[in-house]
Amino acid sequence: KKKDKKKVKKPEKKEKKDKKEKKKEKRQTVELDIPAPPPGILRVTYSQEESGPLGLKFSAGCPPIVLAVHKDSPAEAKGVPLNCTVGWVNGVELLKRNTEVVMGMMRKRPVVIDFKPTGWRPEAEIKAEEKEKKERERATKQAEADMARERQALDAKHKEEEARMKAQIAENERLDAEIQQRRGERYEAFLAAQKQAIDEYNGRLRNDDPELLRKGYNLLNGKVGCSVEGGKPIPLKFVAIHKDCAWEYAENGRLVIPDLIGVSSKARDPTDVW
Repeated sequence: KKKDKKKVKKPEKKEKKDKKEKKKEKRQTVELDIPAPPPGILRVTYSQEESGPLGLKFSAGCPPIVLAVHKDSPAEAKGVPLNCTVGWVNGVELLKRNTEVVMGMMRKRPVVIDFKPTGWRPEAEIKAEEKEKKERERATKQAEADMARERQALDAKHKEEEARMKAQIAENERLDAEIQQRRGERYEAFLAAQKQAIDEYNGRLRNDDPELLRKGYNLLNGKVGCSVEGGKPIPLKFVAIHKDCAWEYAENGRLVIPDLIGVSSKARDPTDVW
């Protein structure tokens, strides 16, 4: 039972000692008039009585990095971690231009050293970065929304243009069909008119005297100076009706208009009568 009591009493004494040291460090910090460290910074105070080495091994360069914490040293007792860097000494920020001066301050006592953990950054910088990140995300979302609207507008424009082109193609096809129909109707009308003209021409041939037609053909194809067979005059139409002299004649089922001297147009004269 006595051994158990001793075991219980020892931690209590250690806790009291730690509280006293903390109060002492706090008092010494106040005496140095050092402001509270930023969040996440480890503050270590070496009192006037702790005049020995810090118990730390630093790297060269700025900022110095804690490469080693010596065993059973004040630094180990104060919980200084490896790979942290020196940020402030007695409230003075360690910079490249004042490295020698600030590091020299650690040789005096009391001294307050603020260590920056690995990856530590000022809270203001983190907030500024978060704000910038949110702003970038907002700008990205806005750009994506704008691009989506532009794509929708382009899609709508393309659909409208496609519909317009389809309507134009349909209208062109309708016009082509109408033109073809009209051409067919005109061609049929032309064929009907040509057939009617041929029928009229053949009818005139059939209604005239074959003997007079023969005499007119012989006169047209006779020698120079020849006269009508039998010496009796015949009407001029029995000569002009033959294709060698006619304004128009039927051949192979179609009406032919020959090239005649002085004729400016081959169009059939509707006022022409026999």
